[in-house]
Amino acid sequence: MTKDPPPFETAEVEFEDRGTTLGGRVWRPAGGGRHPAVVFVDGSGPAERDSFEDEAVALARAGFASLGHDKPGCGASGGDWRDQSLQDRAREALAAVAFLQGQAGVDPGRVALMGGSQGGWVGPLAASKSALATIGEALRQELAPWDIRVVVVEPANIRTEAVSKLERDARQLMDRATPTGRALY
Repeated sequence: MTKDPPPFETAEVEFEDRGTTLGGRVWRPAGGGRHPAVVFVDGSGPAERDSFEDEAVALARAGFASLGHDKPGCGASGGDWRDQSLQDRAREALAAVAFLQGQAGVDPGRVALMGGSQGGWVGPLAASKSALATIGEALRQELAPWDIRVVVVEPANIRTEAVSKLERDARQLMDRATPTGRALY
């Protein structure tokens, strides 16, 4: 019996942030078209591209592309995460967004940041420094109810639920997230 291929594809990638090469992985739905996308922002401590793999797979099956990357000094990334301030992490998140916006199959106007733990602080900080902080009315109508530019996910209150439900209906889950579990920008 032949196993069906997954309804998504992955690619190992590299991008630059202020002279440092960061390794990562892009997940995207199989087939053509331009898709909304998510950049994952890890919490404090060392982390590699697969930290949000369950969420990435679920989102890809729900029609979203995503990028997870190795923090500086982890996996295939240069640098050292221990030398980073929150401002540095925000610039790194924006470099990841810019990279993902240029990838095939990604709609550059529909990219969000999704972070857990310290990443939940870094996402809004990054959004405050960019156009990610603005949601146009046309985008709001098109993506309703998933009209989120920055999603702050705290592991204790939503991550376990998110992994199991994202695959069925990512848009519905994010609409249900509690005010402390997400921030709209």
